[in-house]
Amino acid sequence: MRSQPLDFLRGLAVVLVLFRHQQYMPALSAIGWLGVDLFFVLSGFLVSGLLFRQYLNDGNIRPVNFLIRRGFKIYPLYFAFLAAWLLHCIFRQNIMHEPGFHYKANLLYGQVLFIQNYYLLRFGPTWTLAIEEHFYILLAIGLFICSLRTGLLKSSKTAWAISAILVLVLAGRMYFNNLVLPYQPNPEYYTHRRIDSLLAGVLLSWFWHFKQAYIQAFAAKYTLVLVAIGILPFALAFNYSFESGFMQGAGLCLVYIGFTCLLLWFITSPSVFKLFKMHYISSIMRAFALLGVYSYAIYLFHIIMLDWRLSTAIPHFDWSFGSLFSFCLYFAVSIGGGITASAIIEKPILKLRDKWAPAKPNSKNSAAINYPDQQIKA
Repeated sequence: MRSQPLDFLRGLAVVLVLFRHQQYMPALSAIGWLGVDLFFVLSGFLVSGLLFRQYLNDGNIRPVNFLIRRGFKIYPLYFAFLAAWLLHCIFRQNIMHEPGFHYKANLLYGQVLFIQNYYLLRFGPTWTLAIEEHFYILLAIGLFICSLRTGLLKSSKTAWAISAILVLVLAGRMYFNNLVLPYQPNPEYYTHRRIDSLLAGVLLSWFWHFKQAYIQAFAAKYTLVLVAIGILPFALAFNYSFESGFMQGAGLCLVYIGFTCLLLWFITSPSVFKLFKMHYISSIMRAFALLGVYSYAIYLFHIIMLDWRLSTAIPHFDWSFGSLFSFCLYFAVSIGGGITASAIIEKPILKLRDKWAPAKPNSKNSAAINYPDQQIKA
């Protein structure tokens, strides 16, 4: 079962990313980069939750099982995307005689090894997937080490350790902004500069699983504060560009704090669940939630669609970023292609994952956790 509020946030994130790569609505393009940071916070919350629940149920963490299951989730669709991209590059090189696409094909190894965010081997927004992959590995190892010492994972020391890392990442980002930024191309793509957004989700997940009564009471008492801070990222994005010095430093920190508060409000407030039952608003909420179900596939497919538009594949049509035709086609094919790819590739593979690499819950030690409206499945 899935959580509609969380799927709504995933849907909002992928729509923001889609808006980022169009110019028909410049104001929305300017804030579209927020979708990546919202994805990061959600991913940190959901993925760490898998490990925390495993610890609560079994009394231990199995990093190998976790990474295998994440591999079933991420790799099939990702490598299918890379295959489609490579075929596209070959077609443009051999049939359309465009050498620029041959250069892109040569960057394939960076995508395969998930190092594209460090060595300028990225194609489109695939740098975010490299950060996520690095995060999965570090998270599994870190929480596994914590689980080896009895009671450490549940103690406040873990929360303080995560908080300390958040401070260190911010301090490092501020330092590099002042001293190194002019000499490093695209530093905003580096894992060590962006992993704090994911760790903010991990910190919230820790409170959700080990201090749930406290975090729910806190959210109930400060609901309006959470909502106000939750809309802060959008206010910042309208006033500061992503490339600005402020946003590359403290701004990104304020963004993930805002999205963490927004996420906390979404998973605790009864008013959010009521929105899914209101006549007109519920249709919009459910539409975004549906996009959230297929957000990963849509995210990947929009990269191909973006590249196809840039290549001006069909002459005599207006493929410019600012045209209504390009805007509508880009959204329709990205979403439709993503849903189709998910149905053909992702969902069958996930069924095999549950058969070949089950989560192996231990019912004897199962701990009851009160999730949002339904159980979360990542």
